[in-house]
Amino acid sequence: MDKAKIHGHDLEYSVTGAKSEKWVVFIHGSVFEDMFVPLMSHPALSDYSILHFHRRGYGKSNYDRSKPPTINELSDDCLDLMKFLNIDCAHIVSHSYAGLIALQAAVDEPRRIQSLTLMEPPLAAFVPDGAEFGKKLENSLSLYHEGKKFESLDSFLKVVFEGTKDYRKIIDSQLGSKAFDNALSILDTMFQLEFPALLKWKFDPKNTKSMIMPILSVRGTDSSIFFQQIHLLLQSWFPHLETLVIPNSSHILHMQSPDLVANGLASFFSRHC
Repeated sequence: MDKAKIHGHDLEYSVTGAKSEKWVVFIHGSVFEDMFVPLMSHPALSDYSILHFHRRGYGKSNYDRSKPPTINELSDDCLDLMKFLNIDCAHIVSHSYAGLIALQAAVDEPRRIQSLTLMEPPLAAFVPDGAEFGKKLENSLSLYHEGKKFESLDSFLKVVFEGTKDYRKIIDSQLGSKAFDNALSILDTMFQLEFPALLKWKFDPKNTKSMIMPILSVRGTDSSIFFQQIHLLLQSWFPHLETLVIPNSSHILHMQSPDLVANGLASFFSRHC
């Protein structure tokens, strides 16, 4: 992967796919920075230029541990990396935590977002089961502080991938057997960077009124009630919201059913060129 100096930090990125003016930017969620690899090389997206980058704290993208970045700053990273690469406008695809970053980017520079795809963003502050979801993650955080990284990661993934008991097999088959071990090294980033940023993030639902770009919500039929509530929230925020339902899948849907997700994305993009 190449590197770009953005806001004084190295951001690791790759540009793949067609040499096209039609761009797709993937923003990965927590723990697994290469989670979108199964989609990036999918034939359904072969007509697009694809930007994939590692957010601060992932891969060889660094950050100042004395000053963890905010959601707004992580959003600026994405937008300014696009500027660095002369990408004027793109389809933005995000999963989980990255959905918050993508939403912030869409508020800050809506003209640069050709379309926005949200795969179950954890908008805990806005749904009934948000507090309960947070309590479940507190156990993962406690295990982390006790130095039990394996147990902490396993606890975290069991919460977010609720509905899919064999998540390890799916991760190993799609990302390789070293993906889980690599994720253990990412826990510092998740708990020291991402959690504090999430708690500090201020998002005003009134801002959604200005977000008129095409928006797609991708949800799994087996995802927890928490994520089902978030889909209903998105429908209330965005009357023009489109929906892609992935059957027999949970929050790990893009790795469980990459063909359905990639084909769904391609169909959505084609309607909003």
